[in-house]
Amino acid sequence: MVARPADLEVADIRDADPQKRLRSVRCLKNAIIGNNSKKKEYLQAGAIPCLLEVMTAVTWEDGCEELLVQSCAALGSFACGIPTGVEEIITGGGISCLTSTLDYADMRVVEAGVRSLKLICIRGPVPPEMLLQPPILNRLVALLESPRHEIGEAVTSIFARICQTAEAAAALNALCSELRHGDAPACKRLLKHSMPVLEAAALDALCSVLRHGNAIACKQLLEQSMPVLEAAALDALCSVLRHGDVPACKQLLEQSIPVLEVLMRMMKDRHMETRLMAASCCTYMCSTLGPDDLRGGEDIKRSTLAALHRLLSAGPSIAESVPPLLARIIEDSEELQKTALDAGAIQRLASFLSNPGCSDMLKEGVFRALANLCMKLDEGRKQVIDAKVLMYIVAALGNSNYVIRSSSALCIMALTRSVRALRSNLLESEGGAKMAEALCKLLQDDNTDVQVNATAAVCNLVLEFSSVKVAVLEKYANRGSFPSDPTQEAVFLKGGLQILAQHTNSMVPALRLHSTWALRNMAYKSDTTVRHSLMGELKWSSMRALLNDEDEQVQEQAICTLRNLCMDSPNHITAVFDWAGADLLAILEEKLDPCRNISVSIAEHAIYTVVNILTGSDAHKDAVLSSNLPAMLIHYLRGSQGTSELRLPAIWCIINFTWPDSSTGLPGRKRKLLELGVDEYLKGLLQLDPTLDVRERVKTALEQLQ
Repeated sequence: MVARPADLEVADIRDADPQKRLRSVRCLKNAIIGNNSKKKEYLQAGAIPCLLEVMTAVTWEDGCEELLVQSCAALGSFACGIPTGVEEIITGGGISCLTSTLDYADMRVVEAGVRSLKLICIRGPVPPEMLLQPPILNRLVALLESPRHEIGEAVTSIFARICQTAEAAAALNALCSELRHGDAPACKRLLKHSMPVLEAAALDALCSVLRHGNAIACKQLLEQSMPVLEAAALDALCSVLRHGDVPACKQLLEQSIPVLEVLMRMMKDRHMETRLMAASCCTYMCSTLGPDDLRGGEDIKRSTLAALHRLLSAGPSIAESVPPLLARIIEDSEELQKTALDAGAIQRLASFLSNPGCSDMLKEGVFRALANLCMKLDEGRKQVIDAKVLMYIVAALGNSNYVIRSSSALCIMALTRSVRALRSNLLESEGGAKMAEALCKLLQDDNTDVQVNATAAVCNLVLEFSSVKVAVLEKYANRGSFPSDPTQEAVFLKGGLQILAQHTNSMVPALRLHSTWALRNMAYKSDTTVRHSLMGELKWSSMRALLNDEDEQVQEQAICTLRNLCMDSPNHITAVFDWAGADLLAILEEKLDPCRNISVSIAEHAIYTVVNILTGSDAHKDAVLSSNLPAMLIHYLRGSQGTSELRLPAIWCIINFTWPDSSTGLPGRKRKLLELGVDEYLKGLLQLDPTLDVRERVKTALEQLQ
């Protein structure tokens, strides 16, 4: 039997023959269950609009029930696994079609409808107003007492998902006022039901209503003797704590019940779901509260990490939620990162990526966990590379979901933070080319988070010892002789330098910082073509603005860029003077003015910029000598002023001023420095400065001044 193209099978759903139409819908449903690639194929063929059209056209005639059951099941399947399926159902009017099935006398149709609604709400988000209109809400509440337990469970799960806002919870409260006031409402009766699935679903809905109050309402559920109440309280606690609500966390810890002890016990519960929710609560509390607020926090973190690592081996429905929690619990602790590495967390996370059915939610969590595991530790980077997941990370840079693009770019940024990694085979051959090309495309992504993470990754890739450096110079590729390798050629076409220069004007602080940092790295030990390209794209007025940016980190990267541009050759220094004019020395005077509140790091880089300028020609040295900079340098030579970090480059300035050469200006420069009393300050440092390096450089400077 030859498989038919999806578009032909979808076309058969509109067939006039009822039997042929039913058979087509059933075949479609069977084909897509558990098969994401088939779902995408049928989505592209227009299956969802076709199914909704059929459901809308169906009347109460005999024989339509089975068609509705099969159509609802197909829509529910489309909602699982691929976000575009849910989006197309919601935007295409699918919620209205499914709620219309709730009034059928045939309970098979009703059950299929609420099951599909449940799946859509879980994968959502479904706008609450679509289900909170009085006729629909009344019918859903009435179905809570259906003799079919599966219907009651599905409806309560729907309530749990749509009550994610205070307004939605209030609407449900208004209809089910007994929910808080007692008189045995449907949800409360389900709490005492003998079937655990109904109890859990009812409590899930109850907690959704309560979670918009405060943490104490959740705590009261934890005090109950019923295990199912504890489980529901955990779900509510997760919602309260997830967003880093410090007062809520502190409020919980101030209660008489030992909440943390209860959570630690629940992380050992026999039910995987309970263990997951308890570990979630502990993760949120540990990442929200500081060590002063959370007694025994390190022990709690270690126990939570151990529980999460065990849950990585649980079933797909549980394991999917674990990587984001793992990323959060280890984020600020190198000790926990090492523990996770020793336990084999990277190998387990890597196994998810090799699974073709890996969902977007799972991919995002895995990428963020991998990023945190290799953000600071070379061992983590080595394990990630050895796990052979780089191809999955690079492929994810082109994902249609911006969350996946952002998290995969973050992962590459973490991988490339290491000099060892950049000098390894990480960027060799076509792999580095594809990575660089994909990242340069993301520099202009529609999503700001993606832009920031991609820019941070490019910032690492363009370091002097990286094979990718020249590759971000698209439009200038034909103006110089760049090394010819696949990585560089791939990115010539992407205009990375031009985009980075544009990003320095961004209103987003992180994007402005990383783009300026990337330009700094590009300027380091670069050739003439790279420097001219950079100064051509970044106007001096923009550089001036960066040097006075409100973010001190941006200022530091900008002054470092200037320092790197003035390095290595008199011709390079001349090019910077041509670019900036007299304002070059003026901005350095601003950064070294003792009357200004300038940070030590910025002042240090400013002095080293002067050091580099003084390696140039007589004209460069005379320009500095005729400015206010020599007097400012003397300020940093005084033993009681500044630090050794500033005194050392100031001494190097004196050394470069008086470097023995054949120039005719040397005697005049020596005379001017001696008139300023430089030799006396140097002699004082020789006796008083505790730093050996400073004293050795002082000796050199004094020898050259004599």
